[in-house]
Amino acid sequence: MNKFTQVFFEADGAGGGGEPAHSGDPFVTEPAPVAEPSGDPTPAGDLDPTAQPKSVFDEPAVVPDKYEFKLQDGLELTPELEADFTAIAKEAKLTQEQASKLIDLHSKVVLDVMHKQEEIVDGWTAECQKQGLISRENIAAAKLAVNTFGGSEAMQVLVNTGVANHPAIQKMLQNIGGLLMEDQPPDGQAPKAKEPTDADLFFTGAGFK
Repeated sequence: MNKFTQVFFEADGAGGGGEPAHSGDPFVTEPAPVAEPSGDPTPAGDLDPTAQPKSVFDEPAVVPDKYEFKLQDGLELTPELEADFTAIAKEAKLTQEQASKLIDLHSKVVLDVMHKQEEIVDGWTAECQKQGLISRENIAAAKLAVNTFGGSEAMQVLVNTGVANHPAIQKMLQNIGGLLMEDQPPDGQAPKAKEPTDADLFFTGAGFK
């Protein structure tokens, strides 16, 4: 083997017993170095794909021993309703903040219903005024009819429900009261209704103004 051939073979890795030299040939694929396993399946600095992100809902809810109820003005929570709501809130494991939000929402719903009912009654009253039903004589006749056939309990129902303000109810009561005033007693003297006060005339609390 001449010197040129020997150098060629040694450069090609055929001789010398050392590591094969890079061939320099682009068509020759050399094996890539294999990294030794570190023993940690998760690379350093990477997130575990199986780990779940933490959420505020993972925090344990703090359920108070006793809830504080603050209703809006004009509303009141009876002890019975407070006990019922407390039992439901504890069963649902509501926090004080969650319970307060529910109470506040419920208060808004109740107040909205009350306001709508007031608007309806105010509309009835306006119609009574338009038809000329609200006068001292007419209201006196209506009150006489209620006192004669229903008494204070019936009057209270009419006032509390706002029905006393309805034009149809007023017409009926005033007609009945008018007939009572026209009745003649056995002695020939017309009955005189008790002189009513302004509060009596306007069905105290019924909304007439």
